[in-house]
Amino acid sequence: MCAVDLVHRARIEVRGGDRIGDPVRKVRAQAGGLGDLSQKLVEDLRPRGILERRQRARDVRLADGDRCLLLSVVHGPLMMLGTSSRARRIRRMPEQRVAEHLRRLPLFSRLPDSELAELADRVRTKSFKRGEMIFRKDDPGTHLYMVLEGGVKIALPGEFGQEALVAIMRPGEFFGELALFDRSPRSASATALEDTRAALLAGDDFLAYLESHPASFRVVLETLARTIRRLSDRVEDLIFLDVPSRVAKYLLDLVRSSGDGTGNELTLTQDELAAFIGASRVSVNRVLGDLERREIISIRRRRIAIKDADRLAKEVRF
Repeated sequence: MCAVDLVHRARIEVRGGDRIGDPVRKVRAQAGGLGDLSQKLVEDLRPRGILERRQRARDVRLADGDRCLLLSVVHGPLMMLGTSSRARRIRRMPEQRVAEHLRRLPLFSRLPDSELAELADRVRTKSFKRGEMIFRKDDPGTHLYMVLEGGVKIALPGEFGQEALVAIMRPGEFFGELALFDRSPRSASATALEDTRAALLAGDDFLAYLESHPASFRVVLETLARTIRRLSDRVEDLIFLDVPSRVAKYLLDLVRSSGDGTGNELTLTQDELAAFIGASRVSVNRVLGDLERREIISIRRRRIAIKDADRLAKEVRF
């Protein structure tokens, strides 16, 4: 378990301090003051060799081998004194590169260069490893996320570890906007499907941007409308389609949203596919095996390649 995992699990959010020695602009703990929570971490984790307090009481070191996050936790402004291999990925990308990424997003594609540069100054980029949690259901909604590279799954966690897959977000798509509009906690969890880079825009900055750019507000409304329509279609599929048809239809939907339909590779596990269509993994495995034997798809590790989209479409029987 690395330091950043510990900070995340303790629900401590650190903003700023991208470089060693930079001041940390904001720290928020879900329960209690930061000092109290950090002291509890010291007491709980020191015997396990995960955490140590240096001789100066101001410093607490969360350690995992040579990876650590070192914060001043008592009095005065908090400073980022050290970093971890994962924390180094939270940094500011040069504004010009951020602007180039934002220009490719439908939400900002029509902005004049001057306004795009101003917006880019407010955006931070962050990288996530495959399987890394971006946010959890019921976390505070503080930022809009825009996928620049990779993919993100949005899911509803179940009580016993199962999950219901809601959507898969690809480059050019954004998520996390609902909690910004109604100031409510996150309604679902977000996890990186593969190594992923995302742009983060603070909620207040996002809402202010929409107020001054009605055309972008329309993009958001269209996205929300597509989401509602997609969820309505899923309810219809669950009622009227059998498992083989649901598998085929969902694979086709993914292909159509990400490419031209021939030879497309989808980063998707059988568990994730089963969670999305509301079926057991055993049933999905059986259907995929049949499609692979008939050379309609091919399966390799976490990837499903569509070899013949036309034949796959014929598998959808209403």
